[in-house]
This record gives sequence, structure tokens and C-alpha cells, in this order.
Amino acid sequence: MSDDLSNPAKRRILVTGAAGRIGSAFFAGAAERYRFRLADRETDGLPSRSGHEVIILDVADLEACRVACDGVDVVVHLAADPSPEADFYGSLLENNIKGTYNVFRAATDAGCRRVVFASSIHAVVGHPASVAARKTL
Repeated sequence: MSDDLSNPAKRRILVTGAAGRIGSAFFAGAAERYRFRLADRETDGLPSRSGHEVIILDVADLEACRVACDGVDVVVHLAADPSPEADFYGSLLENNIKGTYNVFRAATDAGCRRVVFASSIHAVVGHPASVAARKTL
């Protein structure tokens, strides 16, 4: 890990789900300020720029998450299945629930100083709107 987190150029950031809309936009806007490890299941659409790393990552695999988190200061966890039609057992359990646990566990084990997490609507899907609204107040 970097010793000087006050210097953004020395910070190494892992972005899971880097090929998605949010991950791509974040990288495009911050590529000049940080060193990135861009991770996704499909890496064909990820830009390869000098000083940045691109890796294939299945967040449902804890050991792969540990390798991905090794040597990074910050994890921006965006990997998930965002589809409203996603099936719980077919996709959400592995990608959104197990994957999130694995990324947080691996980041903790690697000594990452910060994890930034963006959740999907699946965090409240199935709750009546009145219940979901009360929980956010």
C-alpha cells in the first residue's frame, strides 16, 4: 500500500465493475490523478493506458477478490447485476450479495484504507414503497 495517501498520484484504486457506465465515467474523469486497477468480468471495453492495470475479476470468487485488492489503497466497488429482471438465485446472490461480501472481506484482509460502495435498487426491491420510504427517513 501507498505510504502517502495525501498525494493522489500515489494512491492505487481498484474499481470493480470498471466496464460499466459508472466505472467507465469515474475512470475517464480521474485517470490522470490516480493509478487504477480496473476490474471486470469482461475487459474488452476497458481502456489500456500507461500506468493503469486491467484485470479480469469475478467478484463471486473470494480468492480472486483477494488478489485484486492486494496492494491497493482504495476500492470502489461497483460490480453488480443492475437488471430489474435479474433472478435472485441465477445472478443476484452470486454477483450482488456474495460479490459484495467478498470485496469487503478481501479489502479488509489486504488492509485497504477505504471502500466506496454503490448499491443497486435491489437493496430495497420487494419492500412496499411506504416501508422503503420510512427506512430512509
